[in-house]
Parts: sequence; C-alpha cells; structure tokens
Amino acid sequence: MSPERCRYFRSKTMFVGSKHANDTEEEESPVAAFCWCNFTMTKIGKDGCLVGLSACSQPERSCYCER
Repeated sequence: MSPERCRYFRSKTMFVGSKHANDTEEEESPVAAFCWCNFTMTKIGKDGCLVGLSACSQPERSCYCER
C-alpha cells in the first residue's frame, strides 16, 4: 500500500473532473502540473521543495502531514 499524500497537497484535478481513475495516471496527466501546497499557497512546500504528487506522498519529507 502506498502512503497517502500530504493533507496540504492540492491539485487542479481535485476540483475539476478528470478522466483519470487513479493517482498514477493523474501524475502523468498534464493537468497534474497544476498543483500547490495549501499551507504555503504556492508551488513550494513548507520545506522549500517543489510540490508534486509523488513528492507529497513521501512521509519522510519534513513538511509531510498525515491526514
């Protein structure tokens, strides 16, 4: 089982319907480029690193917050 993404991760596909059924496909989608950290409200997370589906699904990331 893969870890859940950080609770602050946001993606355009969370608000707009998507033809993709799972996270793996979502990551490959061009729409997935439109993501941000809901804590910082930018494309940079609280730890100073870029936001992304795979990056924000890593519990070892210093700013990762579980749901």
